[in-house]
Amino acid sequence: MKTIYLLIFIAIVLTFQLPASAQIKQLNELVYTKQYTQLEQVLSTINLSTNDKLLYKAILTNAFNQPEVSNLLLKKIFTVKIAAGDSKLQFYLHRIAYDNYVKLNNYKEAHIAAEQLVKDYRTWFSTSELTDQLDENKIWAALAAAPAQQVQKHASSAIPVKKDMAGLWNIPVQQQDSSYLFIFDTGANISTITATYAKKLNLDVIKNSEVRIEGGMNGVSSKVNLGIAKQLYIGKVQINNALFLIFPDSALSFAGGAYKINGIIGLPIIKALEEITINKDTMQIPLVADKRPVRHNLALDLLQPVIYMDYQDQPLPFTFDTGAQVTLFSDNFYKQFKTKLDATAKQDSLRLGGAGGARKMKSLKMPQLVFAVDKKQAVFNNVQISLETTQVSDQYYNGNIGQDMFTQFTHMTINFVNSSVSFGDRKEPTK
Repeated sequence: MKTIYLLIFIAIVLTFQLPASAQIKQLNELVYTKQYTQLEQVLSTINLSTNDKLLYKAILTNAFNQPEVSNLLLKKIFTVKIAAGDSKLQFYLHRIAYDNYVKLNNYKEAHIAAEQLVKDYRTWFSTSELTDQLDENKIWAALAAAPAQQVQKHASSAIPVKKDMAGLWNIPVQQQDSSYLFIFDTGANISTITATYAKKLNLDVIKNSEVRIEGGMNGVSSKVNLGIAKQLYIGKVQINNALFLIFPDSALSFAGGAYKINGIIGLPIIKALEEITINKDTMQIPLVADKRPVRHNLALDLLQPVIYMDYQDQPLPFTFDTGAQVTLFSDNFYKQFKTKLDATAKQDSLRLGGAGGARKMKSLKMPQLVFAVDKKQAVFNNVQISLETTQVSDQYYNGNIGQDMFTQFTHMTINFVNSSVSFGDRKEPTK
């Protein structure tokens, strides 16, 4: 581990010695490549102008789930026209403003910000990004008059966690006297439910809200409606006005109906719980989250959790997905470490499935990959590395971390208040 800190120290020293323009360029590159933990580390050691400090603080508070603070800083930045001559940075800052409103469940302002993004910065989107943004715009337009989600914790909670036949964590969701098992999925940007269970939970269906949604990593789309659950409970936590995507039952049915999903609790609800500790069969939700400052290793990129792990002395960002049974490394990871992987891994293929369908992809199977996270070792055996672009890979992320990593430890704590993921002791490997 000493080598990692030495490399970071060298990078910090080199950054400090750069001319101001080159220094800002390097900092911006960390922003654009989602290296928020490295950005935070570098910023703590260098001198910047007041305006530049304001700018990067707005970026980091957005990434580390402080949208209210980030928005206040952005208002100052836009007022004094900081970075006015840098159109890429302006695009990025306006995208952060949009993201802050989404994280705050302020659908009306999210819609206004989304429309401005497409109007003023259309050329900065890739083709696929623009398609996704236009689809998101339809969601916030439909929800512009809808009430915002609100969460109240009445006491600490200890709720059972049950693995279903696909190996995914399910938790009970209560409404009045009824209880239903829903998948607990940090990888779901918005909570999801079947049409049948939307009726059982008496969801208010938003008029004229049909939108197209990509089916997870498989790229298959489905037409869905938006619905609001007026009140739900997860343990002693009361959730009012919870937003759901209402899928056709068939889109959440697999293996000829042998495996059916009732619903999925996604990130907007999960992050509102503030802190969650999961062990083999229980989820603990404290009444008050631990707010003590720690070294960040968790960020929120839009509504996507990102965990940072070290590989070969390099901190790398990965999407963080409790709704994935196994980890999938991306083509971006392959490109970075191609020489070593080609020498060890074997050609293979995999089938990715999700809401709406599945597709087959070319891959490599690697006997073992070893990472460091939370000062502990995470080992992946016989892991798949995609050779094709997936939704989680784009040009920044190195893969999607699933339950095969989490279950290596006695427990896992996700804290959205201090933006960290911590793990208990490593379990002895099963022989």
